[in-house]
This record gives sequence, C-alpha cells and structure tokens, in this order.
Amino acid sequence: MVNQNSTTQRDVTHGALPWSFKEVERPPDSRTPACESLAQCRCVVLRVGPSWSDNVVRHYIVQEAHVSTHPVLMHTALDSTDVRGLAEFYRELLGVQYRPGDEPPQDGSADDEDWLVLVDSDGNRMLAFQEVSTLARPTWPSDDVPKQMHLDFRVPTVDELERHRRRAEALGATLLLDRTEDSGEPLYVLADPAGHPFCILVGSR
Repeated sequence: MVNQNSTTQRDVTHGALPWSFKEVERPPDSRTPACESLAQCRCVVLRVGPSWSDNVVRHYIVQEAHVSTHPVLMHTALDSTDVRGLAEFYRELLGVQYRPGDEPPQDGSADDEDWLVLVDSDGNRMLAFQEVSTLARPTWPSDDVPKQMHLDFRVPTVDELERHRRRAEALGATLLLDRTEDSGEPLYVLADPAGHPFCILVGSR
C-alpha cells in the first residue's frame, strides 16, 4: 500500500491537459537503466479519476517544465506634455489600439488622462505614455538633451518584486522610489548603472 499521507502532491500541465501526481517512496530495486541517467526519475501515483487510487501506481520519468521567474517587459513608457496627442500618433503609425478604458471620451467630457497604454490585437502592451508638465525636446544626435523614456517590468507577486529589487541592486541599480505600500500596484523605481530610470511592479498583462 502507498502511504499517501507522506507524499507530495503537485499539479502539472502536460500540453493543454492538467494532471496531478503524488511522489511516493521509490523501492530500492525499482530503478531502471534509464533512471540511472536522470535525476528527475520519480515513482508516482497518478490521479486518473476523481480520487487517488493505489492501483494506479506507476514508475515514471518525470521531467518538470522549466518556468522562468525573470521579470517580463510590459511596455516602453514615453513622457509627453500631450499624452493623447502622442498616443494617437503611435496608434496610427503602428496600427495598434488603446487598452480598454483608455479610449478618448465619446460623451463630450474632458480628456484629462495622464497615463495611456497602447496594446496590439492580442491585448499585449506595446507603448505607454505618461504626462509631464514640461519636457525639453531631445536633441539627438547631440547629447545636450537626451531621449526621454523608461522601461516597466512586471512580476507576479510582491515576493518576486522584493527578490528582483535585490537582484537589480546587486547588479548595480540604485533605488529611486519605493511605492510598495500601494496595494493596487506595488512598485519600485530604480536607476540602471547609467542612470536611466525603470520600474519593477506587481501586475498582470
């Protein structure tokens, strides 16, 4: 009999179909030649029905999918004294659309948005626009006035936010702003080694 009380349950997605297994103690004589070369060999109990059953104990080689925990680039954000005007320029230029809720007002009310996001046809963020009161026009290729933009990176949890802040600082970043007390969108603003600001925040797509 399998002692299910001491096993470890995991949920695994195989293709599009989720399935679950419990790791169990592997008998000493259960190793196969293939097992000798694979540290991920497991003896498992598969749940193939609504409940766990001892009669579905199988010896499997389980190779768990690698899941990246690095930050994901959300969008590039551009400063502008006219966020709607700049957003409209890029919307037309790139053939993208506004994030739901960011469209221009249709009821004649004032358009006072100070943050707009453009997304592609699948809803993936492309560009964002942040209003500022004044902005010197970049003088590229001269360096007298550099280009104005920053990068936003999202992570799934506050724990990941803290981990990646520490990673960024270890790599040479400097903390500029701590806004982790904002429960709606906890974030850090950091500067890279060259001084360019970027954000790491807890968010979804």
